[in-house]
Amino acid sequence: MKTLKELFKYLNKNNISYYNSKKPGVVCINGKNKKIVEEVSEVNERDIQVWESCLNNKWTTFLKNSHDSPDDECMSSEEARHLEMDAYEYDGDPDKFDEWREGNGY
Repeated sequence: MKTLKELFKYLNKNNISYYNSKKPGVVCINGKNKKIVEEVSEVNERDIQVWESCLNNKWTTFLKNSHDSPDDECMSSEEARHLEMDAYEYDGDPDKFDEWREGNGY
């Protein structure tokens, strides 16, 4: 895979859920998926940090922009949200995305 958009489509196709963290610019993927994420060219090109953590026997993979400066190119929570909408091929109102996703069984 080359892009984050392709990654999120892969996750959807394989029923691997993900969500935006409350912390801006962090995306959480349920499960142990670090190896898959690290194979994405855009992750390496943009220097996105990837790590896994296990809490209460539940693995989560995290993606976070590595840059500390807000002027650097980074994945904002808004950008992560749009990538998620693109992966679901949703083209409706962004404010109604969660409702649409739940109504369609995701």
